Amino acid sequence: MIQDILKPISDCICELKWVERYGGLARTITDAKNKNVRYPISCNVKGAECHENGKYLDLVPNCNFKSIVYIEPITGMVIDPKKCIKNAKYVYQDLRIVVWANIPALGYDKCSIVDRLLMDLVHKLCDKKFEVDGYKAEKVKLIRFNGWADTIIKAFRKFNYGDKHALFLYPYDVGSIDIRVCWWVDPNCLDEDFECLEPIECVRFD
Repeated sequence: MIQDILKPISDCICELKWVERYGGLARTITDAKNKNVRYPISCNVKGAECHENGKYLDLVPNCNFKSIVYIEPITGMVIDPKKCIKNAKYVYQDLRIVVWANIPALGYDKCSIVDRLLMDLVHKLCDKKFEVDGYKAEKVKLIRFNGWADTIIKAFRKFNYGDKHALFLYPYDVGSIDIRVCWWVDPNCLDEDFECLEPIECVRFD
């Protein structure tokens, strides 16, 4: 459900001129050859192409990119019973938008620029309403800004990236914002019961 809600939000993020590589909602994977190495990967990437085409490296900091942006969940979906109206459920979920920036590739010679990039995201997204088929999105609310140190702890520490640690120091920059996405959904207006599709064969890398 949250991936449907994020579609118009993702469209707005991709309109920002400084965003070069956008991953949408991301999850954590472990390197098939080295189980001690963990990476963020877009939920839009399928299992086979993840390893066969090197897609698992798409959201790893890389000096060839101007910037990398992706979203990770902080909480699961929550229903607020105090705001529900008849069958309509008021739902929200907290998310983190993570930004990695290559300062000189963006044309700047400053110690840090990520605060300005985060303000761009706030201006583009927060307190604005988004319409999604089947759901009525109320708004995106800003919870907090996370600077370099907080983002390293909250977003990047769970990954180890192999030998990429230098890409988190100057002339690179990182930051993030925590947001709450709120929307209404009437379960009676959704499609029929959840339907199983054809099973997908497991991919083995051992």
